[in-house]
Amino acid sequence: MADRNPNRYCRDERTWTCPPGKKYAEQFGLYYRARSSGEINWVFQRNLQFLEDYLRTPLEVSSVRRQRVLALVASQPNSSLQDLFQATEGEVTRDEIYSLIAAGAIFIDLRSASLLEPDKVTVSLEKFVECVRENRVTVPVYIDREDQAPQIQRRLQLASETDLVEGTRRFHIVTQALRGAPHDFVSPRTLRRWIASNRAAQDEHGSGYLGLLPKPNGGNPTNKLPEKVRSSSERRHACGGAH
Repeated sequence: MADRNPNRYCRDERTWTCPPGKKYAEQFGLYYRARSSGEINWVFQRNLQFLEDYLRTPLEVSSVRRQRVLALVASQPNSSLQDLFQATEGEVTRDEIYSLIAAGAIFIDLRSASLLEPDKVTVSLEKFVECVRENRVTVPVYIDREDQAPQIQRRLQLASETDLVEGTRRFHIVTQALRGAPHDFVSPRTLRRWIASNRAAQDEHGSGYLGLLPKPNGGNPTNKLPEKVRSSSERRHACGGAH
């Protein structure tokens, strides 16, 4: 188009401009910008199309399933979407997970990886990527993830829905505090204790989130998950986990 209409379209540094359009728009206090297809992030466009139905008509996800998913994501911050699918197989449907993504409960970078390739999509509860790139937060690399994941999942299965809600609340506060971002108020002493527990659990179990769960009361250690959910998980662990 620039070759055919050099007076209408031209390259200005790194962007295309249309001087006639710009001049016309300015008289109305508006701006005019020409965009080329090279500026479109096609991964982002395809992901939005994939999530269109979930954005338009969200599925209703039960509270216990929602908290289960959030706890899994928080406890294993380097996990992929495929890891999450495997960890929740038989408990939470993929449609429910996509609905949580569309609702913003789970964060993924829609611009960097396709949802059609879940093994390449990293899931988190917050926009952690920017902080990691700026070296404000360090996310550990799980060398022995295959050994750690079943242990982490078993600990989460013993937690009640109330425990998971509280653990996720503490996770958000600690994460935001480490980023230097505003967060819900807790006393400085409590915050220091949570941060220390987070770091200790990270060193011992490979998951800082476990240190933020309320301590077991030492009473009846009965699994708090519904029988159907618990049975499905136990079968997978007995078979060596989902692959």
